[in-house]
Amino acid sequence: MTNLLGNSTKLILNFPSSTIGTDDLNVYQLRHSKDMDKVIDINIELDKNFNHDTTEFQSEQFKEWALHPSSSFYACDYKEQFFGLLFTLRLKPEVFERIMELEIDEKDLTVDDFATFDEIGCNHMISFFAMSEKVASLLFIRYYAHLIANQKVIREVGLATMMEDAKKLIRNMNLHHHSSKNVGEGLELQTYRETLPNFLASEKVLKMILSKQSCPEE
Repeated sequence: MTNLLGNSTKLILNFPSSTIGTDDLNVYQLRHSKDMDKVIDINIELDKNFNHDTTEFQSEQFKEWALHPSSSFYACDYKEQFFGLLFTLRLKPEVFERIMELEIDEKDLTVDDFATFDEIGCNHMISFFAMSEKVASLLFIRYYAHLIANQKVIREVGLATMMEDAKKLIRNMNLHHHSSKNVGEGLELQTYRETLPNFLASEKVLKMILSKQSCPEE
């Protein structure tokens, strides 16, 4: 899993976890949690820090997205304390295309842009953070399990980022650069995408899926 995660030091911290077993970590869908507001507020603060206040996301927006049945908003707790998150949206293909082409901003998305759970869509990652590599591993295993379980209705996967640290992770995920634009002094927003079959066919991803670590789909 370390090979997949690369050397991302802002998105994946180095919290001592040698004494924390995977059974001690709880990965769950955020919409089922009483802590949804708290986790979303943490994500908003992280986003402001990572993206220099350029994305203009609002907490209420994320809460609405998290409750949509086709969204996958995963969080991880250790002894009821926040340890990580991975948020993705299932977008209609034409909306995903506009995001990839940087024609619209993520902050302008509404639930009307989301594919329903049983219609063809594209999975777009919008947030990720983990306190340790072990937490990151469990979050990604859960994400890949979701992709595999729903591969008949997911056409592509992608994301947009301006973080150099994120690009270290992306290079190992079999995602390919698609478009870019300047969004401020010294800031460049880049999009990455890949078809789901090619995304899942990555050697590093296959090794992760076949590892001894496991996490239930729902």
